[in-house]
Amino acid sequence: MRLHKLKATMLAFLCTQLLPISAFAADLVKVSVYQSVSDAGIYIAIDRGYFTEQGISIETVQLDSVSSVVTALASGQVDVAGGAPSAAIYNAARQGIGIKVVADKGSMQAGAGYIGLVVRNTVADQIKSAADLKGRNVALAGFGVGTTNEIAMDEMLKGLGLKESDLALQNLTFGDSFAALASGSVDAAYLIEPLMQSAEQKGVGKILITGDKMYPNQQVAVLLYGPDFATKRKDAAQRFMVAYLKGVRDYNNAFRKNIDRAAIVGLLSKNTAVKNLALYDKMIMPGLDPNGTVNAVGMTNDMRWFFSNGYLKEEIDVSKVVDTSFARNAVQKLGVY
Repeated sequence: MRLHKLKATMLAFLCTQLLPISAFAADLVKVSVYQSVSDAGIYIAIDRGYFTEQGISIETVQLDSVSSVVTALASGQVDVAGGAPSAAIYNAARQGIGIKVVADKGSMQAGAGYIGLVVRNTVADQIKSAADLKGRNVALAGFGVGTTNEIAMDEMLKGLGLKESDLALQNLTFGDSFAALASGSVDAAYLIEPLMQSAEQKGVGKILITGDKMYPNQQVAVLLYGPDFATKRKDAAQRFMVAYLKGVRDYNNAFRKNIDRAAIVGLLSKNTAVKNLALYDKMIMPGLDPNGTVNAVGMTNDMRWFFSNGYLKEEIDVSKVVDTSFARNAVQKLGVY
């Protein structure tokens, strides 16, 4: 009788070891998204069941600004979010909030300048290079509030021997920037895709220069973990990263290698704000690193820019904000792309 019970116990134990992660109650992870194409890794991983494979259930939440993302992560309202590595992220780190940059979610890799300057059609013959923007009205989302957009503009102007004060910059959202360009109230606007392509298709403007030429390899979006998710739920955080990078790799396969492209385009059109399938043939797609690698050196330079321009009270150690361990752990499991 005892032998029978022992065998039954051993059999039950072995069964639990052989069951897939998904056979157990899934860990709920709340993720903030913008419904942008740079959220591709998240949407693909959801749609293709990669999170389910890792025993994770996803609840998406839409937040509209970096400040709201920081608040939601710090309070535990969301566990994971995408966002720009802006002054707000570094100020949160300076205050010891513990939000971590864990992976890339959009960078200005060569050929992936999905944000750029567009000039109004009616003045395009007068503005043939960025140097011709001197004295012009230019819409710049995030101007004066400590964003990576302002750094990209400053880097470009510096290379031309110009400074921000040489332009009449206006802080408008991307959507309002497009409208201002169309109405003629600005001569140029810093737009994100698909607005760049829409401007050209609708005869509103012409692309002057893309972000990868303005500030090569700038880290413009990152994946962020909340403090509790990164520390108290580390196992779930590691599994989340495996699923996320599988989604990012499918994205790279589609747009860099033309593998299963139609299916990925259909998936993105269903989940993001870009519904027009034809735009995916024209848009400059975001650079998403398939190994999750972030440009920490570039982020350090940007942090110093924020400090020197009064957006930070003191410099911080960026290595304390960036945690590469989750991406490295995932790459060990998946292999290097």
